[in-house]
Formats: sequence, C-alpha cells, structure tokens
Amino acid sequence: MRIVNALLFGSLSWTLLSACSGSEAPEGQLGKVSQGLALPPATGAYASGVYRNLFEEWNPSLTDADVQAKLDQLWNHYFGLGGTNSFYFAGDPNANGATAYVLDTGNSDVRTEGMSYGMMIAVQLDKRAEFDALWNWAKTYMQHNDGGTWDGYFAWHASTRGRPLADGPASDGEEYFATALFFAAHRWGNGAGIYDYEAEANRILNTMLHKQDMNGGIVGGVTNMFDAAAKQVVFVPYYDSATHTDPSYHLPAFYELWGRWAQGYSGQQAADRQFWLAAAATSRQFFGAATHPTTGLNPDYAEFNGTPKANASGDRQGTHADFRFDAWRTAVNWSVDYAWWAQSSSEVTLTNRLQDFFFTQGMSTYGNQYTLSGTALSTDHSLGLVASNGAASLASSGAHGNDFVAALWNAAPATGQYRYYDGILHLLGTLHASGHFRVWDAAPDPCAPLVTCSSGCVDVQADAANCGSCGNACGSGATCTAGQCVVSCASGLQACSGVCVDVQTNASNCGSCGNACPSGVCASGTCAGGAGVFQMSGAVVVMEAEHFATQVSHGSSALWSVTSDAQASGGKAIDLLPNVGATWSTNVETTSPRVDFLVNFTQTGSFNFYIRSTGATRNDDGSWGGVDDVHIKQAFAPNSTGTLTWGFRSVTVSSPGVHTVSLWGYEDGVRIDKVVITQGAAPTGLGPAESPRQ
Repeated sequence: MRIVNALLFGSLSWTLLSACSGSEAPEGQLGKVSQGLALPPATGAYASGVYRNLFEEWNPSLTDADVQAKLDQLWNHYFGLGGTNSFYFAGDPNANGATAYVLDTGNSDVRTEGMSYGMMIAVQLDKRAEFDALWNWAKTYMQHNDGGTWDGYFAWHASTRGRPLADGPASDGEEYFATALFFAAHRWGNGAGIYDYEAEANRILNTMLHKQDMNGGIVGGVTNMFDAAAKQVVFVPYYDSATHTDPSYHLPAFYELWGRWAQGYSGQQAADRQFWLAAAATSRQFFGAATHPTTGLNPDYAEFNGTPKANASGDRQGTHADFRFDAWRTAVNWSVDYAWWAQSSSEVTLTNRLQDFFFTQGMSTYGNQYTLSGTALSTDHSLGLVASNGAASLASSGAHGNDFVAALWNAAPATGQYRYYDGILHLLGTLHASGHFRVWDAAPDPCAPLVTCSSGCVDVQADAANCGSCGNACGSGATCTAGQCVVSCASGLQACSGVCVDVQTNASNCGSCGNACPSGVCASGTCAGGAGVFQMSGAVVVMEAEHFATQVSHGSSALWSVTSDAQASGGKAIDLLPNVGATWSTNVETTSPRVDFLVNFTQTGSFNFYIRSTGATRNDDGSWGGVDDVHIKQAFAPNSTGTLTWGFRSVTVSSPGVHTVSLWGYEDGVRIDKVVITQGAAPTGLGPAESPRQ
C-alpha cells in the first residue's frame, strides 16, 4: 500500500470560536534548531513513495522512537477515555456496537469537524475500535437517513445525547468522513452493514456532488455541496450559503484521490472522477486568489473568485472576511497538496510568504487573528495555529520553515476548557509533520485516472468509441470532445444537437446552440426584429418584459420564454426555463441567460430599477438587472411565490442616448412581467403603461 504523509485541515465556524490560547514547553535540548529543512521535492509523495519526517530533518538527533513516543503521548492525552485532558468520550452502545464522540469542550457539543478528524486520526494510528465507535455515533445520530431533502448529509452539530442541533451540514465534515472511510477500507478491509467503509464513502461523495439530482432540483434550499460551475466546495449547501466558499474547506489532495477511487453516481463514474480532478486544479488556483499578496493570510470566508466574503449569512459584523479561526488550516491544505502531488509550485511561494509574515510577528508571541494586510486583531498565541504553521513547512523552501517545526515539536499539549480545537489540530499537525499521517491506497488501478473499458485504459473525455462512458460510440463523422459526441462540420458551421448550422443566421441557434430568437430573425449571431428602442419620458421608461429586443444564452441550456399569465400587465411575461435548480451568482455577465432592451435615456443620474417578478418557490424568484452589460451587484428576489411583486435596486446612467438595459437569471424558474426605470414614485399594481418604441 502507498503510504503518504498528510494533514488536511477543515473547520467549521458557524459559531465564532472562543479565543484559543496555546502554550509551549520551555526551550530545552531540542528547543534549538540543529539544521535546516530539506527543500520540498519536485516529485510528489504519491508518485515517489518518499514521505518526509520534518522533525528528523530539523533535528537529526531525534530517532523514530522519539517521534513515536511523542505521538503516543498526544494520543493518550487527547483520546484517553475519561481523562481530564481528553475530548474523546464513550456513548451508549447500540445494535452496531460501541459508540463514542469527540466533544467540542468549548461549546459542549459534538461537531462533524471533530468526529471526522477523530476518525482520520484513528485510522492513521491503527485504532480500529475507536474509529468504528466514532463512525457508529456519527452514522446513528448525525447522518440524515430518512429519505428527506437532507438525506445523506450530516447535521453539523448535535448534543452529547445525539440530538441534532441543526439540520444542515458543514462541508469539511463530509470531506473528512469520506476520505477517512476510504482509508479504513484500504487499511483494514470492508466489514458488513455500516462498516462497509467503501460503500459509505461513496454514498457521501455521491450526496456531495449530486444532491440536487437526488432531490430533483433545489428543494427547500438544499443544494449540492460542490458548485458545478465554480468546481468548488461551498460553505454550506443551503440557500445563499451555497454561493460562496470557505478557503479552509478546499482539500485538493483529497480530490485527487477521489478522482481515482470514486464509484460515481448512477453510472457516471467517468464524469464524476473528472469533476474531482478538475476541482483539485481549481482549488490550486483559488489558493493564490484568496491570499494576501504580502502576508499570505486568507479570510475565513471567500467568494468563488477568492475575494473576502464580508456579508455572509450569520456574519453580520463581517469578521469572517479576516484571518480568523477557520483560516488557520488553509496553509496546511495547500502544503500537503504540494507534498503529495507537486503540481503547483505557487503553493511553496504561499507557504514562504505566510511563514515570513508570522516570523516577523515573533515566534512565541504572534497573535491568532489578523486583518489580511497584517494588523493584529488578537494577542492570543494559539496552539492550533502553531500546529498549522508547523505542518505547513512541508511546502516551505524559505529561511524559517525549521523554526515553525521546532515550535510544533516543543509545544505543550492543550488543557482546559478550550482544549478541543487547539488539541485536535495539535495532534493532526504532529502526525503530519512526523511522517505518520498516511494515505492508505486502494489496490493499484493501472488506468487511473483514466477509465477501464473492455478495450483497455480509455480517456472517455476524448475517445470516440467510448465517449463519456464505456461503449458510447460516436457516429460517423463525429468526434469526442469533453465527453460529448460532436459532429464535424464544415468551416463556418457549428454542430448543434447533431446538426451543422450557421449560428450567425440560424434563428433556433443564434450566436450559440440553443439560443432561439422569439422574433424568428437572426442576424450576425444576434436576435433581431425585436421591440425597437424604448423612449424615456419625464425620467421614466416602462417595458413589458416580453418585448425584449434580443436574447443571449451564453451557452446555457436555460432560455427565456414568453408565457401567458393573467396576473401580468398585458397578459404575458417571460420565464427562464427549464426550471432544474440552476443558479448564476458569479460571472453573471458571461454565464447567465440574458435578455436586452434598447432604451433612449433623455435624463441621466441615479435611477430606481424596478422589476415585477415572482417564482413558483423562493428558489425560483431571483434575477439580476443592469445597464450596458454590467449587472447591479444585488439580485432582485421579491421572496414571493406565485404572486408578481415589485422589487428594486439602484442604477446610474452617466450619459444621455441609447443604452442597453438587461435582465439576467439568478435562479431558473423566475418569471418577469415588467421593468420600470424611474427617478419618480415607485410603481404599484400593474405599474404605469408601457413607454413608446421607435
């Protein structure tokens, strides 16, 4: 079996954690650095089979026995059943055997973070009894198994008696559960029932990636745990919390393994494995975007493009736009990714930058919270951050990597009320830096990450005989591109649904496949013959939504369609169909289906932009508006179900003349009746009469 050293931290901060102060042992014989660390190898450990022990690199006088003694000490300290410093406690046995839980001693509850970390620690240290007890408790009390909208996800925290305290999951818990279960299957073999570790791991992967497929769309606000377009893990798969991410939840080293091991949902093994590999590549790019260019610090929460998320649900003070408790672990995630796979040298640069910053803050005094630019927000010096910074030395080529390893080795174990968070990161960090955190690999798959078909190892993304899946052969004259059979068309034509068309003139595929022109006229790739130019009068312009001039699909399968509605002004409105739970929250201008109106503005300045809209559910009523292909940065969501309701945002028009007014979809299924742009009174009822057109 391939053995790989790793530490991948993820965390949950739905409740702002109390400040965690750690302590360090007095500097003794091993307190001084004996020599520097080796440079990170150019070949990842997964391929080379070489796994580093940072403690012995730092101080060659340390022996394997010394390091093992350190690990034994920490295991007994933190997982000693009934110990005053422990956070591991026995639960009531059930039909599946013993149960146990990891207690968040600071909040007196049980969290998927701690349970999944505990399972990972247990499988690394060959503690199968403890692993099974933790999994039994999590499976029994935290995983939803009722066939409802949350089915397959885990409630992120529960009481010590097993009562869920919230329905929704925390994404890092699922990620760690799945990987720990895979490791258990490969190390110990699968058992029966809930101890068929591999089957349980695949169920979690399928739920994370295909929850909307399982539910038939976004039901009750529940979404996939990975955004399909962004290819990123979401903060929480629920309503607005699914539209941004948490940098410490990005675990590309895990995703690479899933890209080799995932069984796949409903026969989609090839596509699912490709998604996990793409998610790994995306996270590597994301790390650079999410970190400060000087300090290397990252925020707790971020948009998919890496910018800090200051107004997340539950974060009204905007504190999670700073480097706080969740953010501690992100550097370890990118460092272990480099140590395992060595695919992005930028991860070494990021570690050097971060360690340089903390070194200047004082190795024994740096705080545990900062603004991204480096202003201290706390003077507490926390063991959990010491452990994270020490383990991050796996990707350090700078001058201070050895100092952070020394600090980790000399750190005293956590005690007291807040020992859980500091302590569990301490033990994980020590495992990682010692070379004892291991990937227990599956039996070698000679084709991975390709797919095994009857003809041998196949790239189903490009093989015309096995396009998308084994045995799916493309027809004569077609090629396989990105897992889809594509007809080979003559120059100037494009294949749409297997037919070669000229998208410059085809009214059913105008500009791109599937972009149908309501007017039936396509000229130069743009729908023409629409409503003409609306004329503003008295700083007011009014447009019936069905009288749009052009439509652009941006390659989406969703399109705006004119529909009859007795509630609508003029009896008609437009719907964004099909309603399959799609959303567009980032890169709106280039990804979301759009309709345009041409408006002659005779007045300039600030206007109120009103939209009369609705949706069948609150998951279907969102849209964006804007002028000159720039969307207003707040979506229109009237929170109405079945009743057309006015909502407004502000927009500025800086020059007179003809401008393009656009509507984009935020959620498919939205219905829009009318648009009013005014510097006057708000519209009511059906709104004012439509403006004249020329």
